[in-house]
Amino acid sequence: MVAADAAPSREGIAVARVVEPEAGQPGSVSGAPSCGPISAAVERERLGRHQTTYHAENRKLLVPGVLAAAFMVLTGIGITAPNMYQVAVCGLLTAVFTGFLLGVRYANRRYAQLQLFEQGLIVVDSEGRPTACRWDALLVRQKVVDHYHYSVLQGRSHAYTLKGPDGETLLHPGVIPHPEHWGPAIQDAVTETQLPMALAAVRRGETVSFGGISVSRDTVTAYGRSAPWDQIQQVTVEGGILSLNVADQRHPLTSKKVSQIPNFFVFHALAEHLRTS
Repeated sequence: MVAADAAPSREGIAVARVVEPEAGQPGSVSGAPSCGPISAAVERERLGRHQTTYHAENRKLLVPGVLAAAFMVLTGIGITAPNMYQVAVCGLLTAVFTGFLLGVRYANRRYAQLQLFEQGLIVVDSEGRPTACRWDALLVRQKVVDHYHYSVLQGRSHAYTLKGPDGETLLHPGVIPHPEHWGPAIQDAVTETQLPMALAAVRRGETVSFGGISVSRDTVTAYGRSAPWDQIQQVTVEGGILSLNVADQRHPLTSKKVSQIPNFFVFHALAEHLRTS
């Protein structure tokens, strides 16, 4: 069995290191999970022991409050305006402000906590309703985000989208702050669980799919093009782009964004094992 850390660290792959945020801050870790529906979900999905809880950032009061004040001022101008142009601007602002309030309300209702357990995770909305998923069924899309200042690259970070086995989005990027804290922990847990499963399937002669990339014991097929593993010279990641480099060929078998490949880190570890073995 190949360990989950078999894949070497490369550019574009989140480092498997969990750094705890300061207590009391958005994204901070808290103690044991709540009772009731959460406990029932933990027992039903057999998630095991609770590990950490990360809290969503609450923007209910500050941002809408500021916009509400600005909206009231502009509405007053629009009502007393002598021409239709200012009235139209007022109507547009009304629509934008209403949409924003609905969006903030939905975001805060939908996401309140991210709780990690031994065998999976739970996303809890603000009304305490949990959605659970085990590590062996979780789909993670990892996006590499470049940060520029005056066209100069200052660094990279990672954003994660979490989906259940039925394709339902459990967590959108940007809702739970500080993904550098919880993202690598999820990445490690999914790899540790799903890599042995993928290896066992391949050894049985089955094909394992990662979006548009299919992996079998002897070959890899990427978006319609195939090559045997003994011809794959390198599996590289640079700037969030995956490349499968084929020996004696000028162009790689494929070059795709990491974010397009579900559970990319599992694929990467599996590909390195099959390529080198």
